[in-house]
Amino acid sequence: MKQFKIFVSSVQKEFTEERKAAKQFIEGNKLLNRYFEVFLFEDLPAMSKGAERTYIKKASESDILILLIGKEYGNVGADDLSPTEKEFLRAVDKKECILAYIKNATDSQRDARVINLINRIKDSKSGFIYKPFTNLTELEDGIYSSLIEFLTDKGVIRNSPFDVSICDGTTYNDINEDLVIDFLKNRAIKQK
Repeated sequence: MKQFKIFVSSVQKEFTEERKAAKQFIEGNKLLNRYFEVFLFEDLPAMSKGAERTYIKKASESDILILLIGKEYGNVGADDLSPTEKEFLRAVDKKECILAYIKNATDSQRDARVINLINRIKDSKSGFIYKPFTNLTELEDGIYSSLIEFLTDKGVIRNSPFDVSICDGTTYNDINEDLVIDFLKNRAIKQK
């Protein structure tokens, strides 16, 4: 029944604990577990495939990018970009849902390239709404709220009562006229 794929992007060694905790939190939550499948690169077995090609492919197949930003930029490739920034750029190009969480730190503690990435995320015109966090509880709370909002936006779960909710994808042909007439004759009129 899982419908949506989540790719967790960050500097792996800086966010080892947070990455595992995010996956365990989503998999352990009865509601979220029904709708989301979480991918962590470190869960892959050893294989005869290029790492960059693999993580870009997996990021491209995802519906949601959970982006964890901290102090470190990560190892850079020949293009002078870290895997995290490449995954972020792929998600932006794909117009994928990007959920950015920035771990509290001062700018003096951050790599200059991380500051540039944060500034792009925070840009009021082309950036994203992000959540700061200091610990696992704040990160899990932020992820939960964001994923519930995602499911609500997609119409998977609803905030309003059933009888006032819009049923996306229905047409006039879905209405049983006989049942409507029966309702009007036998139920609606009696309520006066």
